[in-house]
Amino acid sequence: MSRLVAAETAPPSFHGTDTPVFEALAEALIAAQTYAGAAADFASIHDRRGAAYGIRCAAACIASAASILEEVKPAPRSKPGAAA
Repeated sequence: MSRLVAAETAPPSFHGTDTPVFEALAEALIAAQTYAGAAADFASIHDRRGAAYGIRCAAACIASAASILEEVKPAPRSKPGAAA
């Protein structure tokens, strides 16, 4: 059963040139998650400065992830009935 769980949680393999982009996207989102968790911890102890710092850092990581996402976004589809 442990092999089944490991297979289900293993990240899918990506092929082609998108692999480094997806790795950078994952790193940015993991960093955002870490900073958001730290901000929550600071907020729970009423540390305004720590919470603000964590939130700003998490926001910067999210902005970075959004920028990276632009590199792997699919091309927009044309609307039905629109000229090609």
